[in-house]
Amino acid sequence: MVMPQYPYQLFVKTTEGGYQNAHGHIIPGTDSWINVSACRDETENGTKHDLNDGSFYDYSSIIYTPKNCPKLNNGDTIEVRNGAEVRLKGTVKLFSEGLFNCRIWA
Repeated sequence: MVMPQYPYQLFVKTTEGGYQNAHGHIIPGTDSWINVSACRDETENGTKHDLNDGSFYDYSSIIYTPKNCPKLNNGDTIEVRNGAEVRLKGTVKLFSEGLFNCRIWA
C-alpha cells in the first residue's frame, strides 16, 4: 500500500465580526476553522531556527503542503487534522514557498 504524500488536512482559525459598541465594550468576533490545504507534518522536538538578524524562533513541527497552499502569516493559529482527530495545534512561526512544496514551521 502506498502512503499518500499529503494524508492530512491543514486548518487555519479565522475571526470575523468583532467590534466595539457605543458604550466602549469590546464584542468578540466569531471564530471558525477554514480548511486551506492537504498536508503532512513532522515533529521536531524543541528545535531553534536562527534568523539572519541574530534572532531565533522555537518550533516543534514542520508542516509540508502542496505549492497551491495559500500564504499563511506568522502568528496564524493552525491545526493539522486526520479526519476528526487533531494531530497538531500551534501557531505559524514561518511560512516558506519552495520549488516543489510549501513549508510551515509551527
